[in-house]
Amino acid sequence: MTPHRIELTKDTMCAHDQHEMVNYPRPWFKAKPKLTAGTVLEVKEVWTNFYGSYFRCETADGVYDIPIENAKDISINFQMKVTETVGGIMLKQKLDNLERELDKAYGKPMRKILIKAGMKGWDGLLKILMPICVLIKQIRKGGEKC
Repeated sequence: MTPHRIELTKDTMCAHDQHEMVNYPRPWFKAKPKLTAGTVLEVKEVWTNFYGSYFRCETADGVYDIPIENAKDISINFQMKVTETVGGIMLKQKLDNLERELDKAYGKPMRKILIKAGMKGWDGLLKILMPICVLIKQIRKGGEKC
């Protein structure tokens, strides 16, 4: 699973610290610094309680619980899609060709196997073929890369 990244839409304080200060005020409690709008954080987990839903993020100052309404998910902006790279386009073409060849040779039974395994199209085929490709590469030891 790829990590989620969020960008804060407004200045935000850790929800846990805020809860501590409001409900259990203690003179010695020191809250973590407020994070400014535009800060990008990596999400460790998403969790919910009676008060709301939160992104849990780790920073140099400690762990922050960010209310989901104070952030937007920008994960997609940080991920390069395989199909958008030159190698990805070539791989997709090769897998499409392989899929056509398998479809010609095995047709309906192969589609049933992929559907039963919960896989569709070349993504499903890639999940099946990548371990095989790695194994072939290990066997060749220095042969043509997969």
